[in-house]
Formats: sequence, C-alpha cells, structure tokens
Amino acid sequence: MNSPTTLGLFRRQLDKGFRSLRFTPTLEVAFVNDHQRRRLAFTRTGMLLAAVFYTAFIIINVSFGDGAIWTPIAIFRGCAILSVLLMMHVISIVPESWRDGLIISFYIAFALVLTTIDIQVAKSGGVQHYEGMIFAIFHCCLFSGLLLRPCISVIAAMVSTYVGISLLFELPGDRLGFQALFLVLAAMMGAVGVYLTEHRERDNFLRRQMMSIGANFDELTGLASRAAFDRYLRQYLRQAALHDSEMEALILVDIDHFKQLNDTRGHDTGDKCLRLIADMLGSTINGDPEAVARWGGDELIAVMPVDSAVQLEAELNDLRDQINHLHMSNPGAPRGILTVSIGALLIQPAQRMEEKLLFRQTDAALYAAKEGGRDQVVIRHAEASWNIQTLPGRRSA
Repeated sequence: MNSPTTLGLFRRQLDKGFRSLRFTPTLEVAFVNDHQRRRLAFTRTGMLLAAVFYTAFIIINVSFGDGAIWTPIAIFRGCAILSVLLMMHVISIVPESWRDGLIISFYIAFALVLTTIDIQVAKSGGVQHYEGMIFAIFHCCLFSGLLLRPCISVIAAMVSTYVGISLLFELPGDRLGFQALFLVLAAMMGAVGVYLTEHRERDNFLRRQMMSIGANFDELTGLASRAAFDRYLRQYLRQAALHDSEMEALILVDIDHFKQLNDTRGHDTGDKCLRLIADMLGSTINGDPEAVARWGGDELIAVMPVDSAVQLEAELNDLRDQINHLHMSNPGAPRGILTVSIGALLIQPAQRMEEKLLFRQTDAALYAAKEGGRDQVVIRHAEASWNIQTLPGRRSA
C-alpha cells in the first residue's frame, strides 16, 4: 500500500469519513492486517493483568473467607488463571488468521467458567459475584484487540451465556434480572468505548499511511522523494559493488526555461509537463520505483545499469528527442517548445565513491549541458580525485 497511487485513496477515505467503521475493500484489508500486527503485545499485556487481578481476588477471597484452598470453586478459579496464561503464549505462535477465532473462543469459554463458578457459589449458599463477569466484559473491550463487530458478538455471547445458564439452574428471578441489567449496561458502555477506540485507530492509520507515502514519494509526479532516492542509491551502489560486473549511470534531467513556462502558461501546465517527463524518464529507466526521483523543483534524478557510454548516450538522446517531438509549447524558450538538458555520470564497476561526490559530478555534467546551449546530453566519467571547480555562475532554468 505504500505507493504514490494509493495516497489519493487514503485522502479520499479520510475526507469521506468512516462513521460505520468501514473503509473501501482495499483499505479495509490493509487496516485489518496492520491492526493485527500492532495489537499482539497489547493483548498479551491485558491477559497478564487479568491473571494478576484474578489471582489477587482469589487470595483475598481465601484469606477473608473460609480459608479453604482445595475446593471445587478454588480449583475452577485456578484453572481459569492457567487458561489465561496459556492463551498469552498461544496467541503469540499461531498464524494471524487464527488469532481472532482463538480470542473469541477464549472469552466465551472464560465467561462459561465464571458463570459456572457463580452458579456453584449460589447453590452452596454463598454470595454470587457477578462483578467478575462485568470485569470480563470490560477486559474484552479494552484488551482483546478485537474490532467493534466481533467484540460486540463476543460480549453479547458472554452475557447470553451468563443469563442462559442462570435460568437453566433456576436462580431467583429478581436477583438474575438485576444482574442481567448491569451486565447489559456494562456491555453497552464497553461497546461505546470500543467504537471510539477503533474510530481513532482508523483515523491514525490513514494519517500514518499518508505520512509514510509522503515521505517516500513525490505527490505531484508519483516518483520517489529525494530522501527515498538517497536511501535507495546507497543500497544500490553497495549491491553493485559486490558484483563489479557492470557500469552504473547517475542521471539528472532538468526542464529548460521552466520558470518561463510557468510564467507564460501557468503552473498547471508546468505541473503537467513535469509529470509527463517524469513518466517518460521512468519508462527509459524501467527499474525499481525508487530508481527515479524528483530531485527538487523541475529536476529529476535516476540511476540505472549501462553497458557502455555509447549505449547511455543513445538512450538519453532518444529520451530528449521524444520530448522534443511532443512539440509542447514553451513561449519562453528560444525554439518555442519544451526541451530538457541532461547530465549523466558514468561510474565504473570498481569505483568506490561517496554519494555526495557523485551528486556533485552529475550536477556539474548538467551544468555543462545548460551552459552549452541546453537541449543536449552531457556525459562525464566519475573521478575519485575530482574537485568541484568554481563555476562561472548559477545554473539557471
């Protein structure tokens, strides 16, 4: 999903809103996958807290109760704690596609255990602690990591389990009605909390993805950003150095008289020309998306493997000719049409040079193309001992 073509999808979804907690199918799949990856540690922490709190409850109950440990009820509670700890481990190793089903099954089974314990307590004449079920409902809403719809299904099943089994064992109706009312209220409050949490997560997801794309791609041209190209070039040259089998070319393309084009025909036309040339350069390079980037303003940069300087010159001149044959009007240019100047640096397989030095030499080649009359290709060979010279003036558009 991290590509310039999806930036508009994220922006349109954010503008449209998502009160129903649904995205378009493509974005929905991406969000669910992202949510599942992020929630695991949080869910495991929540289960650990549940085990700690429930253990503390048992200790308090034994200490201030009859002091009996090896009773059926105490054993049931111990099994519940063990199941929580086991689930903490299991959800870490199962495939993500299984995780929701396991978590849903766990909460329903946990509700069944709590209900059984409460029934046993009530039958033995003790005080029925339905507060444990309220705790389980809130825990599901806060820590399960389930999205709203499956979460509502789970807490509805938990409440139904409690009420259904209590009716089966014929608990007093007035007490059960009172308990059911508070369980339903707890479920409703929890559902509202889950809705607000998921809405915030979806909003954060859209904004996070837009920021990621914006950091790696140029929105206007769809090419890689300057920062992304820097990272790519560093890795690209490192990989090329391992093979020492082919030359590499670093290429700078600059639109001639671009400022005059914007001034005479408007920025919309200038943007259109920039996008068109970006597409044509991308087709010429025909490599990874990050191999072509917008370097800044009307300058585009690219890196590609080449067999020889002759091949490189032929391909770049072919690109220049294609742009000339578009016959796009540029009243500010001497010939009245859109043209480009291209500077390229040929890097030999065995050469090891800093990226900064490569950029400077490529920029010097482009400067020479500009100073030589524009609408031309200048290719230079990389020199490790090259020093930047004082140039006669700033390179103009």
